[in-house]
Amino acid sequence: MIAKQDKPLRKSRQLDQLHRSFDDDARLNESFLVLTIGASLIATMGLVANSTAVVIGAMVVAPWMLPLRTAVFAILVEDWRLVGRSLRTLAIGAGMCLTVALTLGLGAHNKGLLVQGFFQTEIISRAEPSVLDLGIAVVAGIVATYAKLRPSAVGSMAGTAISVALVPPVCVMGLLIASRDWIHARGAGLLFGANLIGILMGGMAVLAISEPYLRQRLLRSRYSKGAVIGACAIGFWMMIPLLDGSRQLKQAIRTPLQVHLQKEERLKREQLQQDIESMIADFLTRKTITFSANLASVKLNLDQPGGNKPIDIVVYATDPRQPTYKQVEDVQKLINEKIGDPLSYNFVLSVQRVYVTQVTGKEPINLYTYQAETASLQEKLNALEEQLRSLQPSESEEDTNPN
Repeated sequence: MIAKQDKPLRKSRQLDQLHRSFDDDARLNESFLVLTIGASLIATMGLVANSTAVVIGAMVVAPWMLPLRTAVFAILVEDWRLVGRSLRTLAIGAGMCLTVALTLGLGAHNKGLLVQGFFQTEIISRAEPSVLDLGIAVVAGIVATYAKLRPSAVGSMAGTAISVALVPPVCVMGLLIASRDWIHARGAGLLFGANLIGILMGGMAVLAISEPYLRQRLLRSRYSKGAVIGACAIGFWMMIPLLDGSRQLKQAIRTPLQVHLQKEERLKREQLQQDIESMIADFLTRKTITFSANLASVKLNLDQPGGNKPIDIVVYATDPRQPTYKQVEDVQKLINEKIGDPLSYNFVLSVQRVYVTQVTGKEPINLYTYQAETASLQEKLNALEEQLRSLQPSESEEDTNPN
């Protein structure tokens, strides 16, 4: 553990304590190996089960942030031995994680739990990285390194580990390799690389800004400046493929939103149409003699381009001369005055007559037709009985059945 580090690094003793602390973080010890294997198992099983909560648990367990932020510090103080040791620890952890995920992925693929083209959302979401992921990694690197310098902020480390998510992309890469989906596996590898570079960039930025001593060493050292410039160059190079993921993310967000807005607009329009139809039907029933007793239905077409909105009215009629053209014209004018003008619509009425024939139970029965229909029904019943009888097992079949 290091002493309280809430002041700038002025004394060499404080720098030595911080150096020793980072040196401990880069060790490939039993704790690192156990936590790495545990995080890999949890993350892989959570991805296959498509469980967000389980994957988040793996992010908290993973210890990879420790050697990575050690590499940030070692670059600025030009301790290249520590840089190599921290990167080696991280590489061994990533290799172990990839092996675990690949092994479990082969088993899941053989059991039909992983099917190419039908991967779980937790897997696909990490196989299509975007520029946003790189930005998140930069911020996570800033927070993680700041928490190392300021022990009072160490409580934020769990949230930082969750936000940057180093282990799940490697597990996704192993699962996709097991399923022979090389394109998405490359995307998961790109996400892991973007997270690494983002953390390095963010960590070096916060160390150089917050600690004058480390900033001066960075400005004086040609090798440290080269490492920083190299990390930034790799980050900008990664933005080229990440831009494709950003476009896909933008499309994935916009498409459901557009569908939702279109659905809402359609529902509002349908509701408006129903309200106007109901209003017109009520008006025709209450205010007109021609349609009050004969109205069958009212259908309004709001989708008609232009100012005219057709109204199709169906009425029951026993007289082919009713309603007359003049009656329809007068009612159309009245509807436009009372309803159309306030709504800025010009309604055009179109009336369809449905002729009505009265039928009573006193009409004589056609005996021939009745007998023919009865005989036809009996024939159908007989045919159905024959089909049912053929489906039942015969007595000989029942005798031979041992049960």
